[in-house]
Amino acid sequence: MRTETLDFIGDLHGRFTKLVRLMDRLGYRRVGDRFVPPEGHRAVFLGDLIDPKLDYAEPGGVRAILRAVKAMADRGDALVILG
Repeated sequence: MRTETLDFIGDLHGRFTKLVRLMDRLGYRRVGDRFVPPEGHRAVFLGDLIDPKLDYAEPGGVRAILRAVKAMADRGDALVILG
């Protein structure tokens, strides 16, 4: 029986640098626009991918988040639950 570890990620609010740090900490490798999970892992993104708050808006962060999450979902490396 193969087990899978789900890495739940929420409340990014368009902060791509936050995503980069978190994915590095979880062992994901950055390849182009996406992140490749470690063996047996899959990311689950939970809402608030965009909607940056005024006090921590990051230029280009929303687009970078959307590109990364879509690229991962397209390859089956992530699930996305919008909220």
